[in-house]
Amino acid sequence: MSRSAFVKEHKSTRRAQIRDIEDLLATWPKIVDYTGLSEYESKVYLSLLILGSSGARRLSLHCRVPRTKVYGTLRKLIDIGLVVEIPGSPKAFTPSNPAEAFESLLNDFRRKALDCDAVLQALTRIHENKREESRPRKK
Repeated sequence: MSRSAFVKEHKSTRRAQIRDIEDLLATWPKIVDYTGLSEYESKVYLSLLILGSSGARRLSLHCRVPRTKVYGTLRKLIDIGLVVEIPGSPKAFTPSNPAEAFESLLNDFRRKALDCDAVLQALTRIHENKREESRPRKK
């Protein structure tokens, strides 16, 4: 492979990675809506997913959350099990597996959806019965 072909392929790969990162960071409003996390919490968590692990300073620059807010945000994410602190100096942080971290939340959504479906079926039965009762009857 020629040097120019290698450079071109590297630039193309880098652009694709940047698009993937931008797409992931653009999902923070959905994370806020679905999980109840704050804007800062969702941005920090998504950035950790992209970076793998990071110190607070690098994380702050990546997710554009003020460094003074990053530490408190990380503490909350650690408390709810979305982030793990890596001991050392300086401290580093890594994200928990999303499937495991959000499993109980997803199960709650499933239970609520099933319950909602059962309620709607009961309401539909009541509606159908009342509609049958209110129709004119032949003598």
